[in-house]
Amino acid sequence: MVMTDLLVVENGIVERVLNAHRIALGSDFEGYRNHIYRVASFFNQLGPASFESTPALAVAAAFHDLGIWVHNTFDYLAPSSRLAANFLEAEGLAGIDPALVHELIVQHHKVRRYKSGPCAALVDQWRKADLVDVSLGLFCFNIPRSQVRQIQQCLPDKGFHKGLLKLTLRQLARAPWDPLPMMKW
Repeated sequence: MVMTDLLVVENGIVERVLNAHRIALGSDFEGYRNHIYRVASFFNQLGPASFESTPALAVAAAFHDLGIWVHNTFDYLAPSSRLAANFLEAEGLAGIDPALVHELIVQHHKVRRYKSGPCAALVDQWRKADLVDVSLGLFCFNIPRSQVRQIQQCLPDKGFHKGLLKLTLRQLARAPWDPLPMMKW
């Protein structure tokens, strides 16, 4: 059973960012929203850090894939990071490290473990949490599969993975030599 204190279903920063980009997200709004909260919940399951303990995580979570919709690109890490940096500057959120937000976003599709810098463990925990969701639980690290399924049931897909598959196939047709430009080794 998923412990309710580890399940993330709402966050003020995430909601503010998503509502500001509701038009760009269009019919993918709920799917992306639930993806964010599934990743945040998987992050909590992976521990030791918790999603709520680091405000930079909420900003990174809201923006980590947003460049797909706002900039209409599948090479979205840099555009997503720029959107987050602009948000941090505009909002003047004291205490949130823009460099950490940048690393959380641009490293979240790193294939291998992230080991650079003082926040390496946090960034790598975020990377793993995203992989749990993107892989539909195929990679679950130390999270019991029953908990992965419960989080998926609490925060339904709403077409998110189907949309990712469509984007991947479109990218493959456009650039077969670079089908997953967001992946980092």
